[in-house]
Amino acid sequence: MWVSTVRSVSQRRRATAFWHRGASYCLEMAAAWPADDENPRRHVDWADRLWEATRPWAVGAEVNHLADEGPEGVRRAYGGNYYRLARLKRIWDPQNVFRLNQNVPPAAARGAGASHRHGRPPAGPWPVGPSPGRTTG
Repeated sequence: MWVSTVRSVSQRRRATAFWHRGASYCLEMAAAWPADDENPRRHVDWADRLWEATRPWAVGAEVNHLADEGPEGVRRAYGGNYYRLARLKRIWDPQNVFRLNQNVPPAAARGAGASHRHGRPPAGPWPVGPSPGRTTG
């Protein structure tokens, strides 16, 4: 178990994607065991029980600490910034090319499919779609 402080220099929640700036601590749990352990499941069960026991005191989650909590865990991690990030994703990555890891899908476009207030994403050197021959999941 690892406990650290999370107070940041900027306390403004919208300054970055990280929402839980008021949290006093960051609690991260991990289980490890020797490769020859005859019952490795007991270590995973211990971590799961500890997680469930401490959840009532949690104010959220840090996106880099998520495992397989799914879309609900991602929403919890980004808190009130989630929908702002989804709107930004609609502008910068409307085809959801960068969708691996803890994904924030693009928000649904309003009106006639405009992905930006001017109807197009800002110009730049970034790709608009997936690279040819590359498969992403």
